[in-house]
Amino acid sequence: MIRVAIERDDQGRIWGFRAQGHAGAGPKGSDIVCAAVSVLTDSVYLGLENHLQRAMICNADSGNISVSLQDEPDNMTEAILMTMVLGLSEIQKIHPDKLRISEIRR
Repeated sequence: MIRVAIERDDQGRIWGFRAQGHAGAGPKGSDIVCAAVSVLTDSVYLGLENHLQRAMICNADSGNISVSLQDEPDNMTEAILMTMVLGLSEIQKIHPDKLRISEIRR
């Protein structure tokens, strides 16, 4: 199962996320749930880094990624991160046994 933790502050703004694990929805290289989650999380990282040029800490290895903003979230970072949450939530509705999303407060 893939577990995604969304990190929010007391105002509900998203500061980052952590995704870990494998869905096990198919053979390696053919797992559509893993592929969908990877596309969403990687796109968020690329959007924050390359488009918005935001400072962040990112760690990634096989099947795991964590991204944490270094500066306070703004409307642009919130739009990118919330788009990921919306996409992940739809995947979780279709595959609740393969993806679990949780929220943590910072």
